[in-house]
Amino acid sequence: MKIWTDRIKWLLLGSLAVLMAGCASREPEASLQGELILVAERLEQVNDDRPPMKTESVRRPQKRPAWIYCSYDPPPPPGVPGEKTEKGLPERGPAGGIWETLKSDAKRSPEMLDDTGAVLVEPTNWLVLGMGGVISGVTRNNWDDRIAGHFERHHNHLGSDLKIAIGAAGNPGTHFAVAGALWLYGTLNENAESYEFSRSLFSSLIIFGVSNMGLKWAFRDESPNGEEYAFPSGHTGSTMTVAAVVGETYGFWAGLPLYLLTGLVAWERMETREHWFSDVIFGAAQGWVIGTTVAGRHRPQVLGWDIVPYVSPRGDTAGIGLMKRW
Repeated sequence: MKIWTDRIKWLLLGSLAVLMAGCASREPEASLQGELILVAERLEQVNDDRPPMKTESVRRPQKRPAWIYCSYDPPPPPGVPGEKTEKGLPERGPAGGIWETLKSDAKRSPEMLDDTGAVLVEPTNWLVLGMGGVISGVTRNNWDDRIAGHFERHHNHLGSDLKIAIGAAGNPGTHFAVAGALWLYGTLNENAESYEFSRSLFSSLIIFGVSNMGLKWAFRDESPNGEEYAFPSGHTGSTMTVAAVVGETYGFWAGLPLYLLTGLVAWERMETREHWFSDVIFGAAQGWVIGTTVAGRHRPQVLGWDIVPYVSPRGDTAGIGLMKRW
């Protein structure tokens, strides 16, 4: 009877996620079917007498992104570091000292609600979570016991010392400590990049932690060793959250070592019989959608435009680009 109850539970979870993804993907008709960016052929000389900025434009008829490519680095965005806007909040970078930055962070705390909302309204996130739920449900009823049995018979693949090290690396407390160290470094050295990255990491980890604990309390599943609150895996999901933030901010190759670490953490959680295979699957999916979405919203910007790398299709120009979507 329990097997059929689990199957129904997972089927409903997957169906609900896919249904929400379908509903959320219905965007209203745009008033503009495309856009044409008007680009001046020559711009005024910049203050340091560098050559005029060269720009190119691209028409994007469907997704409505607008691109402007710049062949040299523009001046730093306003508010770096700590310069205040009309609302009294720094746009980017620490506000000066530790106390001043803490106060400005407190005023900016509602931004975390915006991050949470962005996670919830993104159709791709619901699709990934729905697929993760379905795969976890199938795994739960067909493979979890066999995989757990294997690790019970062969529980020392990694070795005791390595398991301790991997467990510590995958601990959410370690991830918060790293985010705190980056925040402190960025604040003391007025390093806007380190500071903003730490804020993105903090926001992602908090959203993941709260949602992960909520799911644990909702399911109250037992782990292979008999402990409660197994589903979904917090260690695996938190490590994936960090990997996704790094990958989204600095590129896939920068995040690749942390993605590999996520796999090791998942293996360690199963080898120590702390989690089922289905637990680590959904935990990883949950961490990925939160990390990528939040980090995507915290990319460096200039007047609301995302700063992205650019290489000309002809290969004769490289620099940075400004991108805007609406």
